[in-house]
Amino acid sequence: HDGSVATLEEAVDLMLAGGKPNPYLDETNLTDTKKANLTDEEVVDLLAFLRALEVCGECTITEPTLP
Repeated sequence: HDGSVATLEEAVDLMLAGGKPNPYLDETNLTDTKKANLTDEEVVDLLAFLRALEVCGECTITEPTLP
């Protein structure tokens, strides 16, 4: 997200509502029929997944060798 909200929950709510109108918003592929309609349980699961992604204090990522 663009940093306009303070919490992960607010960012997820913003994205589920269709995001904020801006010059780069792909309105062709993001129509009302393609908006996510998640249940409360699915939102909780999504937030848990996103929080799990940021817990990587012991991870080491090395740049791969490219051909």
